[in-house]
Amino acid sequence: MGGQAFPGLNNVFDMFDNSIHAGFRNWVTPAVNIRETKDGFQLSLAAPGLKKDDFRIKIEKDQLTIDAEVKEEQEEKDIKYSHREFRFNKFKRVFTIPENLNIDNVQASYENGILILNLPVHELEKSKVRDIVIA
Repeated sequence: MGGQAFPGLNNVFDMFDNSIHAGFRNWVTPAVNIRETKDGFQLSLAAPGLKKDDFRIKIEKDQLTIDAEVKEEQEEKDIKYSHREFRFNKFKRVFTIPENLNIDNVQASYENGILILNLPVHELEKSKVRDIVIA
């Protein structure tokens, strides 16, 4: 891949900076790796400690949105923390996807703290060339 069939691969998955977003308390932005495969792309998102039901994945127009929200369980009143960093409430990542993404065949799995999305693409249709004769 990376040839003429998939032009502009370097710009295909542009990430929007969601690091400042009103309403997202204890914001965490999980790290993402995107690699080319023979059929398209594979996106891996590091989000340990979540369950697969915590994620929402949506494809709309030219955007792939991955977000998660963990409802904080009520703390026990007898426990007092001197320092606490295990709070993880919400995150959201938005990616611009290629126009030739095969939406019907996108697959997702979550194992060992890594969300993996397989994003297959169709071959872009070659431009037809035609000589126009002036009448």
